[in-house]
Amino acid sequence: MALKKAGYKVHIVTNVNHLPMITESGLEGEGVFFDSEKELQEDKALMDSMNQGDFATFLKGWNNLMERHMEEHLTKWFAAIERIKPDLILSGMSLQVLGAIAERIMRIPAIDTTVTVYCPENPAKMVMGLPNLPCGLNKFLIKTMIVGGLYSGMQKYDPVCKKLKGYQPCDLYTFEDLQISFYRPTFGALQGSSPIVARTLHPGPIPANVKLCGYWSTESQIDIAQEGKEMYGDAATVDAVKRFIAAGSKPVFMGWGSMTAKSPEYMVELVARAVKFAGARAIVDKGWANLGLEMLKKVTDDKTLIEYTEQNLLFVGKTPHEWLFPQVSCIVHHGGAGTMATAARSGTPQIITPVFLDQWDHARFLNEYGAGFGFEKTQLTKLGAKELGEAIQKVETSEQIKAKAAEWGEAARAENGCQKVVEHVEWFWSECVETGKWEQHITSRLDEIKQSRSASRCCC
Repeated sequence: MALKKAGYKVHIVTNVNHLPMITESGLEGEGVFFDSEKELQEDKALMDSMNQGDFATFLKGWNNLMERHMEEHLTKWFAAIERIKPDLILSGMSLQVLGAIAERIMRIPAIDTTVTVYCPENPAKMVMGLPNLPCGLNKFLIKTMIVGGLYSGMQKYDPVCKKLKGYQPCDLYTFEDLQISFYRPTFGALQGSSPIVARTLHPGPIPANVKLCGYWSTESQIDIAQEGKEMYGDAATVDAVKRFIAAGSKPVFMGWGSMTAKSPEYMVELVARAVKFAGARAIVDKGWANLGLEMLKKVTDDKTLIEYTEQNLLFVGKTPHEWLFPQVSCIVHHGGAGTMATAARSGTPQIITPVFLDQWDHARFLNEYGAGFGFEKTQLTKLGAKELGEAIQKVETSEQIKAKAAEWGEAARAENGCQKVVEHVEWFWSECVETGKWEQHITSRLDEIKQSRSASRCCC
């Protein structure tokens, strides 16, 4: 939206289920990748692995899902790019292969773009819940498991691309290139995360070309909801939330989006008991688990719990978080980058209950920075109602946590992350593309790869 406002023609290719968000924001786009919500919910093995917090099995299942759709995705992506004829591509996380194809084969300038927090090459404390290793082995784990895992995923596109287009992307984009894109990006990589988070988690120097823009957020959510569009709920939901907030003390917000733990039935009882233990009121996002009062009534005969829930919990669908979060006492969520960004900007204390990936890092950040409470050693599947209730009590009563959350909110709102993207795009185009520096760099790098491969084939 910021790029469009700056005068650029923007076209977004995304997952089918994300398309309504694009069009309701007044942007152009099309769905070329699978419906991620539908695929996840219909794949029992994937859902079971998430419910049990088994990340290794989930990752294997997700990779299998991606492989099944590779040819379909590539076919639709090629058709879209050939029709749109973009001058510049911003290529998202886990789609580095598409950026590589654009850059090395189509000769379309591409900028790596992600919302995940900066990950150093050799972190003092390991990331993503992985074990902290001695003797500098964290660097080895990052290289082999994270960067290596992404490159392995890229290589799986080679035979499909060979079939469709007659070439293999990884012949022209090496493992070294992927490492450079992470830690020494020649023309800059954009990260929609707060420098405060990166510097708290990883106090060492951050590479100059890694652009920690700050959060990418929109403040028009409430307007979109009241216009009757579905992206952020609707006017009826907004009215129900207003009435609930006005009826008593500041409520807690609780929501896990696409994340589930054990089962929806387990989650709804966990939520109800935790809120009751804390003596709180709560607005609960139904999420993909479709949490609700009727579900609670089916899983428990505890009449006092049901009565407390009826009087003190409001279950809602989509809501405009930018509008809602400043009005609650604390925000309980799984620690996804998007939710944490909006919660940070609100200046409201947070509680993070991680499931996997960077959610563990975000939980650790909350504790180290002091803006809330993170269960950095307890996964959502293993979290008890008493523990969660105690965390709610802690953040609702701690003036120190409230002050730190307010401080973070003020800083996050001042970052103006979207404008920094516009500024980098303009710099990249005028200083790197129009000057010929980008073209020279790509040509030189392709020559290096060609010479290296020729040398490796030589024998004597």
